Amino acid sequence: MTHAIAIAGAEAPQNLPQGACLASSVKGSSPWSTVTAAVAVARAAAGATGSIDLLDRPTAFDVAAICQDLSKRWLITETYQKPYASCRYTHPVIDAILQLRPEAGWELSAIQSINVEIFPEAEKLPNNVAPSSLEDAQFSVPFAAALAVVKGASGFRPLLPNSLVDPRVLDLAKRISIDYSAVDFINTFPARTSARVLLTINDGHLGAQVDYPIGDVANPMTIEAIEQKLADFGRDDAQSKAELLVAEVKALRRSDSQRLLDLLI
Repeated sequence: MTHAIAIAGAEAPQNLPQGACLASSVKGSSPWSTVTAAVAVARAAAGATGSIDLLDRPTAFDVAAICQDLSKRWLITETYQKPYASCRYTHPVIDAILQLRPEAGWELSAIQSINVEIFPEAEKLPNNVAPSSLEDAQFSVPFAAALAVVKGASGFRPLLPNSLVDPRVLDLAKRISIDYSAVDFINTFPARTSARVLLTINDGHLGAQVDYPIGDVANPMTIEAIEQKLADFGRDDAQSKAELLVAEVKALRRSDSQRLLDLLI
């Protein structure tokens, strides 16, 4: 295991767009980081070795921080989960709109205006109202807001290319006003990931504020919601495998992990 970690650490992807990042970025390079880790385990099992002094490089790693509360604090329990295939910054907006959606009756023609207030850091996203790719769409507050209005949660599970050219979504995204400087959201991120949505419809007003989006540590997804997310993303040919994965994860406490590992290969 030591050599597997050393191999993965040496070969993990570097997320260069983030700037002067000396260590690898799991968040920005999640798919390739996962591949690298899996291959590193297989190589170590076959006898490959890595530089086990990997952490002894103060220019890249803060060993004291890594070892702080070792075996006592489990950071995975402090990690949020994402119910939607978009940047986490967009999630409080999506949640707020989904809260309003049933109450509004949601006839697009009746919407007069949509105003979004969000924490200032969200302005650092590209926020293109007419994104040219799925990745571009995932990092756009106005597009995510419009898609949530038009298609609801299903529009993000998964995010599909046809949404990029949906005239209803594109037209609405252009008309959504966004305030990235709401006074009560300044200096609240990352402790809170807040947004407020005000909808004017048929001369009436509806509003919702979300401080902890679904999946936040303070607002965790239920096991059933996580299973549903897997089912939504595992439609068609992957559906039966998704169901087997759920069954084997549930069985981990009373059996060994080999059947689960076989499914993941």
